[in-house]
Amino acid sequence: MVAGRPRLHYDGLMSHVRVFSIESLSAVHAFFRQVDHLFATLDGAREARGRGARIREVDEYHFRVLAGFTLQALPKAVEALRLEGGVIHDPADQWGEVTHPNLPEIGEPVFMEAKQRIAAYGHSGVAPGA
Repeated sequence: MVAGRPRLHYDGLMSHVRVFSIESLSAVHAFFRQVDHLFATLDGAREARGRGARIREVDEYHFRVLAGFTLQALPKAVEALRLEGGVIHDPADQWGEVTHPNLPEIGEPVFMEAKQRIAAYGHSGVAPGA
């Protein structure tokens, strides 16, 4: 279980937004707000699950809706950052092509517990019906 929101690449950018134009600031702030809302919701679900609550279909739908709104805010934020002089490197240099149903190649699990769960339940690490 992950405790708290992970540090994201945009965390370091937050201290620099004060030098952006008002148009750029609005778009970047909207994206930050959506990402923070999504992670806060996911953190709440993790905490609830830790108390024995089950993630229901309606919860899964809610996560997907929040993720969709976050993705809708992304193009405006990217364009705003480009206008502010940002450069986007092509991720194709780092990542290979993966199409459904294939998954990217991953290395051996680092922790024995994870390795045992994967051996028992597959790559999801979750028991069927859990």
